[in-house]
Amino acid sequence: MNNVTVDDIFTIHIPQRLADRPALAKQINAKFQFHLGEGKPQHWALDLTKPNEQCSQTELTDPDATITMSGTDFLDLVSGRLNGQIAFMQGKLKVKGKLALLLKLQQLFD
Repeated sequence: MNNVTVDDIFTIHIPQRLADRPALAKQINAKFQFHLGEGKPQHWALDLTKPNEQCSQTELTDPDATITMSGTDFLDLVSGRLNGQIAFMQGKLKVKGKLALLLKLQQLFD
């Protein structure tokens, strides 16, 4: 995943993964809000309760979990260079809401 951006993850990689494994969205069945970056972070929504248009660059009013981290750490996390549990313990990954949903979300990046 060299030269991959956060935008690529949400506009290419996640939609492709969901297209390849359509049952995955139903298995996860949750809404995630991502705040990624420093200063003025990017806001990405991942709504796996909807059948289509699951990724959008917006803010949800009622996410099940909100994930906040730097863009670099997020890219390291999804590429496997950063362990999620270690990132959480080091404060690189902050979660508000249902923490257990992150284990389900991990299936999207395996």
